[in-house]
Amino acid sequence: MKAPTPKRIPLSPKSGQMPPLPRLDARLCAALPFVRGGTVADVGTDHAYLSLILLRTGACRFAVATDIHLPPAHRAADTLSRYGIGDGQAAVLCTDGLRGCEDYRPTDILIFGMGGEMIIHILRDAPWVRDPSVRLILQPMTRQAELREYLAANGFGIVDENVVKTDRPYQIICAEYDGNLRTLSPIGALLGQINLDRRDAIILELAKRQLDILTVARQGKQKGAAPDTACEDILIAALTDYLNPPQSAD
Repeated sequence: MKAPTPKRIPLSPKSGQMPPLPRLDARLCAALPFVRGGTVADVGTDHAYLSLILLRTGACRFAVATDIHLPPAHRAADTLSRYGIGDGQAAVLCTDGLRGCEDYRPTDILIFGMGGEMIIHILRDAPWVRDPSVRLILQPMTRQAELREYLAANGFGIVDENVVKTDRPYQIICAEYDGNLRTLSPIGALLGQINLDRRDAIILELAKRQLDILTVARQGKQKGAAPDTACEDILIAALTDYLNPPQSAD
């Protein structure tokens, strides 16, 4: 079925005193250091708070805020309008993923708060993101390993990443296209090699969390008639080694 044509929601900037800027939670704030200052596409924007902060702090020159549903797109337009932002500074699109965003030539694409499989679907449907000038800033809620493997197999290099904790740890992946195909280790796909190398308290907590999840999953499979726990076994061994490194001799 053909995707609907993107609908641009007009902005009506308000004059007068502006309300205080909303505060972003730590998960959304984690996007800010990766933005380079050009045109941002904020996919699945809802209230457009992230676009608003980026514009009002001068972290980007133009923002394209998108949502697949019309009510959130109208909320986004209302938010930007209340803070005096007009059509010359931002565009709000009711659209599926990145459809229509290519017209604005975004340099940084932010996709936060979606499952990894949905992020893959959005990227696959936008072949124009395979451009070295475009940066992907992604926060998958699920299927982090599948997303990293998709990026690696499709010519995207992970240039930076981070883990931030609010109610639980969230992974942020920053990737750029260079055309080189890569193969990731299972633990590198799951947690990110840059995160693993950094080895801070949050990544250690996340590694322990993943080890517990995989251990329970393996136990559940072992109750079946013909259990196949090979994938779990590999990751459990890698996570156990990571969490319990050999002690260096004095």
